[in-house]
Amino acid sequence: MADITSNSINKKRSFSKRESVARGTAFLLLAQAIFLINSYIMHVFLARLLGPSYYGLWGVIHSILVWVELILAAGVPMVLTKLYTDEKYSQESVYKNSLWLQLTVSIIMFVTLFLFSPMLGFLLNDASLVFYLRIAFIDIPFFGLLYLFYSVLRGNKLFLKLSTGIIIYTTVKTIAIVSLVLAGFSLVGALAGSISASIVAMIFTFFFMEIDKTHFVDKHVSKSKILKLVPYFIMFSLTSQFITHIDLWSVKSILRNNIITGYYNAASVISQAPGFVLLALSITLFPAVNNAIAKKDFKLANRYLIQAVRLICFLSFPLYSLFVASSRQLITFVFSKKFLPAWSIFDILLIGFILVIFIEVISTLMLALNDFKLLTFLMLSLSLLSFILNIILIPIFKAHGAAASTTITVFIGVILGVFYFRNYKMKIPVPSIVKMLLASLIIFPVVQILAGDGLMLIPAYILGGIIYLLLLLLFREITMKDWLLAQEILGIKKRDD
Repeated sequence: MADITSNSINKKRSFSKRESVARGTAFLLLAQAIFLINSYIMHVFLARLLGPSYYGLWGVIHSILVWVELILAAGVPMVLTKLYTDEKYSQESVYKNSLWLQLTVSIIMFVTLFLFSPMLGFLLNDASLVFYLRIAFIDIPFFGLLYLFYSVLRGNKLFLKLSTGIIIYTTVKTIAIVSLVLAGFSLVGALAGSISASIVAMIFTFFFMEIDKTHFVDKHVSKSKILKLVPYFIMFSLTSQFITHIDLWSVKSILRNNIITGYYNAASVISQAPGFVLLALSITLFPAVNNAIAKKDFKLANRYLIQAVRLICFLSFPLYSLFVASSRQLITFVFSKKFLPAWSIFDILLIGFILVIFIEVISTLMLALNDFKLLTFLMLSLSLLSFILNIILIPIFKAHGAAASTTITVFIGVILGVFYFRNYKMKIPVPSIVKMLLASLIIFPVVQILAGDGLMLIPAYILGGIIYLLLLLLFREITMKDWLLAQEILGIKKRDD
């Protein structure tokens, strides 16, 4: 009787309120789109209100905060997601031990970073950063809990609730930061707004959570088991994000010019646009691939990965073409003419940030296959390479050297990842990639000719997008399978994974 009850509960758990990978990605794409819009509204106001110099300081402080908070986002929460999707551990046990560990790590991190802020100011050659860093680090405990709650929703595949939590966070953050800066509180107001967003979103997300206490299994998770996996996830996230943050820090430290740092931060913010949108894919992809591989269904895992690569190429290739064809107009439209020197940095850096998205897919496969040591070695090697390239290239090519360092490093990582895919007989959709690349190249001169200043950019982008889709139809790259997938995402038609 106990076995029958357990099986029926597990079956109900698998099919109750969970969304499919495709539809879950759609929810999160919407959330990331809103996140992206809010983020750019915030950056536009900050850049215009603070000017290049103080905007550069904001970029460095925010970058450091984001990087250290990765320990909280990628450590315990990622392990929680992995153990949830294995579906053989007690959810209540996983959650309680994860909560205890996350709180402990958050408090230790806050105290340590608060005390060692002067050292960070010394490394970045700017003692004025210490005061702002100490305010920024207050966010750490609240963000740590917020991300743990996100991971509970992610592990249970409650993507609609997760999307709602993300939208609440980014909306409150934008409104609070812009309001406080407009009120005259400058950088302090911006940092306070960020902290308030974490607190509000944490409270809302707590009430969204569902812990399945009826999921009766014999295996309970100890703190030691969670701690055994945590270092690998933390090391992966810290090193992967180090590659995309060390360039800004190096520009600040080596060039010692806040205005150039502001230009670089502006270029970096726009370069991350494709990644922000496609972050939704990596959020849904990991639990799906991990679950498929846990069940030894490599065919399903391969299908997920092929869909992921196609979607990345489908969105990122035309975005690169549209943005680079109009980079001068785009920079001035978003940040004003004061930031025009950032356009040439942006052209180089955008390639690197698009390639980072492919690194995320490669890393997802390695994490799902438990290749923790190989992934850690790969990311440590790339981080070291990025550090060395920044030291060599920035004194010679200034900010452009930093952009080139990031792009070169990530390109090498993608090449190594391709060999890893081939080793596990994961198919790479080469014909699809070639067709999308060709279509993106064709729309480049069209947008370059039509792109105007200000709002005149929008018609050029719309026309470029329409031509791109028509070319893919002509190349027979968009097929009935894609239409069926779109129907599934929209909820018109359901299909089994």
